[in-house]
Amino acid sequence: MQIKEWQDLGIVGEDFTPEEVFESQSPENWQPQATPSLFSEEDLRARGLITTGYHLPYNPNLVERARELRKHMTESEKKLWYGYLRNFKYPVLRQRPIDNFIVDFYCPQMKLVIEIDGEQHYTQEGKAYDEERTQILESYGLRVIRFTNKQVMHDFKRVCETIESIPPQSPLSKGIPPQSPLSKGIPPQSPLGKGGNEGGINTPVSTGIPPQSPLGAIPPQSPLSKGIPLQSPLSKGIPPQSPLSKGGIKGGIPTQGGIEGGIKPQYRHLPIDTRYFKDLELEILSLFDNLDEALDGWLIKSENYQALNTILPKFRERVQTIYIDPPFNTGDDFLYVDRYKDSTWLTIMDNRLRISKYIINKKGGIFLHLDWNANFLGRILLENIFGRQNFRNEIIWAYTGAGTTPSQFPRKHDTILWYSKSEDVIFNSDQLRVPYKKSASAAGRTSFTGKTDEETLRKIDERGKLIEDWWADIGTIGYAHSEILGFDTQKPERLLMRILICNSSEGDLVMDFFLGSGTTTAVAHKLGRKWIGVEMGEHFYTVVLPRMKRVLFYDKSGISKEKDVQERYNAQKAGGFFKYYELEQYEDTLRKARYLDNDLFTPPPNEDPIQYLFLRDLKMLEALEVDLENGTVQVDLSKLYPDIDLAETLSNLTGKWIKRITRDEAEFEDGTKVNLKNPDWKLIKPLIWW
Repeated sequence: MQIKEWQDLGIVGEDFTPEEVFESQSPENWQPQATPSLFSEEDLRARGLITTGYHLPYNPNLVERARELRKHMTESEKKLWYGYLRNFKYPVLRQRPIDNFIVDFYCPQMKLVIEIDGEQHYTQEGKAYDEERTQILESYGLRVIRFTNKQVMHDFKRVCETIESIPPQSPLSKGIPPQSPLSKGIPPQSPLGKGGNEGGINTPVSTGIPPQSPLGAIPPQSPLSKGIPLQSPLSKGIPPQSPLSKGGIKGGIPTQGGIEGGIKPQYRHLPIDTRYFKDLELEILSLFDNLDEALDGWLIKSENYQALNTILPKFRERVQTIYIDPPFNTGDDFLYVDRYKDSTWLTIMDNRLRISKYIINKKGGIFLHLDWNANFLGRILLENIFGRQNFRNEIIWAYTGAGTTPSQFPRKHDTILWYSKSEDVIFNSDQLRVPYKKSASAAGRTSFTGKTDEETLRKIDERGKLIEDWWADIGTIGYAHSEILGFDTQKPERLLMRILICNSSEGDLVMDFFLGSGTTTAVAHKLGRKWIGVEMGEHFYTVVLPRMKRVLFYDKSGISKEKDVQERYNAQKAGGFFKYYELEQYEDTLRKARYLDNDLFTPPPNEDPIQYLFLRDLKMLEALEVDLENGTVQVDLSKLYPDIDLAETLSNLTGKWIKRITRDEAEFEDGTKVNLKNPDWKLIKPLIWW
C-alpha cells in the first residue's frame, strides 16, 4: 500500500520496487552491520547475495534485469498483473529478485511466490531447474504456486480463484524461522508436497507465519482524536531508518538493515505513513524524547469551530500567525458552503475569530482574506474582537484576468485585513523589500535628504524599498500553472509566502482553520515554520494530505523556485514529520445519545433524582463497565471508535504537550503519565459524560 501511494503521488515510477531505495553495493565491498542472524555473512558474500533486513537475500546484479523484465512482461504476466494482482488484497511485487532468481510475482505478507511458466519449463532440464529453484525458495519459508501461460490466458477466472483461496500461513509455526538456504541444514518439506493437484492447477497447503492484517483504507477516525496516524519521512526527527527496513539502530547510528547510509539520495525523503506500518509505529515514536516538540505540523479533519475549541487548551497563545481564506459570502457553491446570508456569515465568523484570539500569542496577528462581498463585514468583526488600536493594514491584492462588465469596472482585487493581538507586534520589514524602480544614485538624491553622498545612496539602493500595502506583483493561481490542484479557491504560494514572512520567523507556529487546498501549510513547511491546518471537506484526503506528503518528499512547484527558499528547502533538505487525525463531530456524538430514566451510581440522599435524568447516553454506556458492588469503573474506548489516539485526546483536553509514548503509557511535558491500556475513567469523563 505504501508503494502504491508513492506511485499515486507521482514521486516514484510504475516499476518502482523497494530495492531501488538502497545503494547497490558489490558483494566484495559490502560491509554488513545488522544482518539478521538467520543469514551467515560469509555465505552471503560467497554466494554473491546481499540483504537489507527487509528484503530476503538477493543478487544485486539482478536488479537491472528485473527492471527490464517489468517493462517487458509476457502477455500472460500482463493479464494476471493488470487484471488481478495489481489490486490484490495484499501488496504484490513484480519480477522480484530473491536469492539468485527473479520470481514473477511475490506477495511478502502471504509469503507467496506466483510463477507463470512457458514451454521451456517442461523439458527435463527445465523441470530439474524448477525443482531446485522451488526447493531454495521454500527454504526461505515461501510457498510457490505455478500456472502455465495457457491457464492464465484461457482459464483466467479459475487462476484468480485459486490464488484468492490460498489461506494465510498457519499460526502454529509462528515464531519458527524458516530454514536458511545458506545453512547446511535440510530444507523443510515443500508446502506443495501435500497439496496435490486439482484440475492441473497446484493448490498450496498453508504453512509458516500468518500475514499481518491488511491495513487498507484509513480507518474511520475518532475525534477523541480517532486514530491518529503519524506521517514521518526518512530524514527529520526520525533518522534515515525506513520502516521498510527492519535493521534497527546499531551503536546509535541508524542503518538500513545493516547497510549504513545505504539509502539513495533521491529517496531519503520518501514519506512513510505509519498507518501502513502499525507494527512499527510505537517503535518509531519511541525514538523521540519530546514528541510534540519534534513535530513540524498537525493536520486535523474537522469542522473548524469544534477543532478550535478542542485544541485551544493545547495551543493557547502558542500560534504566531493565523491566515484564513473563508467563504466570501458570495452565494457560489465551492467545495465548501459559500452561500450564507450576512447574519449567518457574521455569526459563523464571529464565533471562530473570538476563539482564535486566544490561540494567538502576544506578538502575533491574524490575516483575514476577503473580497468585496464581505470585506466590510470582516473589518467590523476584527475591530470588535481585536480592537481598532491593533489594526495594522488593509492589504489590497490586485490582479488581472479575463472578464468583462458592461456597467462597471472589472473587480480585480481582494482585501487582506491584518490585525495584531497587541501593539507589540512582529513585523519583519527587512525581509519585505524590493529594488527601487529607479536607482537612487542615478537621481543623485533621495526624497528624505535631497542630494547626498554616493555611499549613502548605494546603501539605500542595496536595502531596497519596503513593499507597500497594495500588491500587484503576484498573479492569481492561473499564472502559476505548476501549482494548480483543481481547487477553485486555491491561492498562489507567493501570496502566502509574503504574508507569513512579514509576521513570523523560522520555527514559529502558524495556523489556517479554513485550509482549503493546503497552501498555507505547504508554504509554512517550505519556509521552516511549524503549522496547524484544519479542513472539514473530504478533499482533506484527496488534495491536502497528498499535497503535504509531496512537500515532505520535495515539491519543486510554487515558492520552491525562489532563491531564498532554496537555501533551506530543496531536494537535499526536504523531509519533515507531521501528524494527521480526525476529530469526532457533534453529529457523531448526538447520533450515539440515548437517555434513560436512571443513573450511573445511586444518587446521594436528600437530592432530587431528576437532576440525574440525563446522565446516561449510549456513548458512556458503551465505553464504561461499572462494577456497582465494588465501586470501580473500567474504560474501553475501542467500543466507541477504532484506533482512538488517547494520548492526543488527553493532550488536547488538558493542554499538556506529549513528551513520550510507549506501548503502555503516555508521558506529558509536566512529567505526568497515563496508562493507555487502562486509563482512569475520571480523565476521560469530560469526553463521554455530559
